[in-house]
Amino acid sequence: MACEHQLLVTEPFDLPGQQQSTDGQSTGPLIPIINDFDNRTTVYQRLDRTFVLTGYEKVSNVVRKLYRSRSTDYPVDVEIPKIPVRWNHFYYLLDPILNRIPALRQAKYRQLYTRPENFTPDGRPLIGEVAEIKNYIIAAGVWPSLTGGTAKLLEELILNKPNSFQHDFWSLDPKRFIPLHSNRIFLFDRLREIPAKARYNINFPTPHNSYQTGHGLLRSPLYKRLKDAGAYFTQYMGHERPAVYLSKETEPYRTESEDCGILEERVLETPSFGKPHWFNAIKQEYNACRERVAILDYTSFAKFQISSVHDEALELLQYLCSNNVDIPIGSIVLTGLFVFSLKFSANFLNFVTFYPPTGMQNDRGGFENDVSIVRLNERNFFLIGPTESQTRCMAWLRSNVLEDDFDQIAIRDVTNDFTAICIMGPYAKLLLIDVVVAAALAMKEPIEKYMKQLDQFPFFTAKELPIGSTKTPVLACNLSHTGELGFVLYMHNQQAVQCYDQLVAAGIKYGIQHAGSICVRSLRIEKFFAFWGQDLDSTSTPLECGRGFRVYYDKNFLGKEALLRQKREGCKRRYVQLLLDSFDIDKEPLWPWGNEPIYLANNGNGDNDPNAKPVGMTTTTAYGFTLGRMVCLGYISHPDPNVTITNDYILGSNFEVEVGGKRFSAHINLHSPKLTDVSGTYMPSTTTTTTTMSSNVS
Repeated sequence: MACEHQLLVTEPFDLPGQQQSTDGQSTGPLIPIINDFDNRTTVYQRLDRTFVLTGYEKVSNVVRKLYRSRSTDYPVDVEIPKIPVRWNHFYYLLDPILNRIPALRQAKYRQLYTRPENFTPDGRPLIGEVAEIKNYIIAAGVWPSLTGGTAKLLEELILNKPNSFQHDFWSLDPKRFIPLHSNRIFLFDRLREIPAKARYNINFPTPHNSYQTGHGLLRSPLYKRLKDAGAYFTQYMGHERPAVYLSKETEPYRTESEDCGILEERVLETPSFGKPHWFNAIKQEYNACRERVAILDYTSFAKFQISSVHDEALELLQYLCSNNVDIPIGSIVLTGLFVFSLKFSANFLNFVTFYPPTGMQNDRGGFENDVSIVRLNERNFFLIGPTESQTRCMAWLRSNVLEDDFDQIAIRDVTNDFTAICIMGPYAKLLLIDVVVAAALAMKEPIEKYMKQLDQFPFFTAKELPIGSTKTPVLACNLSHTGELGFVLYMHNQQAVQCYDQLVAAGIKYGIQHAGSICVRSLRIEKFFAFWGQDLDSTSTPLECGRGFRVYYDKNFLGKEALLRQKREGCKRRYVQLLLDSFDIDKEPLWPWGNEPIYLANNGNGDNDPNAKPVGMTTTTAYGFTLGRMVCLGYISHPDPNVTITNDYILGSNFEVEVGGKRFSAHINLHSPKLTDVSGTYMPSTTTTTTTMSSNVS
């Protein structure tokens, strides 16, 4: 699909002050390109001295017919439609241009042009290999200013050469979308908003900047429940994911788009780069996760089942994952080899082996992905990955299956088949015990059997557990992705609402509260947890980000040689945590949101060392409510790019982080900081005895 783009071309014209020769010919320099972000307009002067006046309306007109079917040999033919000139539309752009540059009122207009212009669903180009066809590489939606770099990138992709840019291009990768993003109804809706926002809108920091249109592609079965609880959503890979929960009485922004169509979603927005208006709401959610129990929707996480007739699935994962996947499993009964089915049985409480997060490395040792794997049985695996990597992960798995194994291995994307609910906090296990015991009573099963099994439920293990009145158990994984004590419960969509209601009802006595993705972000940044797509990408390695202990060298895996070489030679950069010492969150007008420069300071006596040298960039940031300081994650290197970086150099140096032109001294960590424990005597349950356990910090 394309939208209408209007351009008004004038006759040759010089603004007052531009030089002219005695014969009337213009000789002075051309004026610079003028972009008016307030009015979404652009003015520039061409070499022939004519002016081009253009821009985009806030709501663009969509060209409905751009393609037509021609034949079986050439199924798609581009048909450039004839678009009528719409002066009544262009006046909305012309008037603010003339108010901004009154001298242009004297120019003679030559012609108004209307042309179709294509945009992607997020306004960025598509450059890279498509997910559907191996070795099919495209470059589409590329702006003229990017053509040189695009050609270089295409050369590297075609020749499969190491990336000379030393930069990850995930933001341009076609695999950042899912098939639903090709839906014509969605595209028609989204395209009305894209041009003005992609070209002129001030893009406030992620995750607060969201498009108003094109929502509702994928909703969790819990969507209505979460919305009623006060959820405001951001869209990730088509999923409506709760970002923060706000009461209806304190909503400081609109709940639907008045300009681009009616929305059912409450879209999270923020009007500034400073302290967000939802700060106190996040603090409440954070406290629930650290001190009581919170319930979170993890449904958007990418989920895959990998099964095989023999050992093909294991061999594939062993090759792609740098951690060891071939470890003993417990006795668990599952039915179906190629269908992920959690069938209720007498053995449902037995262990399933669960692996800590493992990197999927590329041939350069970088993170192609970062996943967790549940081994359901010897030849059946359940893989959990970041929401953003759904299409990318599936393409990566399929592209590495050996030709001889095509008929022996099955890889299924089951992301939309299962709902995932996380309960997080020191009371999470007590809450889980309560709902399991309630289910046992409903089934008239002996409680002691379940209590014994739940007492033996260590971190990084998984079990099948009954929740609610349904006979189909859920897959419970002892982890939270934040370092807090927590459990992620995977269940069929049909079970989701009932399980959610059971958890919320049972959690009232523990002070249960809803929490969103921004709270998760704050928790994991404070714990120094890296997320793929935000802190990890195809250029970062496990050795650079402190995950060398998760690399198992006693096997052959993709990227092993590159990691062994880096292990011998040393790392040129390291992933670190920086605590800003003097950053006052209430007084500083600008907050760090990621991509802030990191400087090596010489004096260490305060902020803004004039002789400081840039040595890195931040990746993600958040306020640490327990640490009481702004926390930044990022990569640093030595001022000399040829010098390897050591722990002594890092810990013995002084660093500053620049935020909005002002630098702040920072305390640096190479490991997760020891946070204030929130352990103690847990609130007793009506069905259990009092239990004591410490906060889980990895």
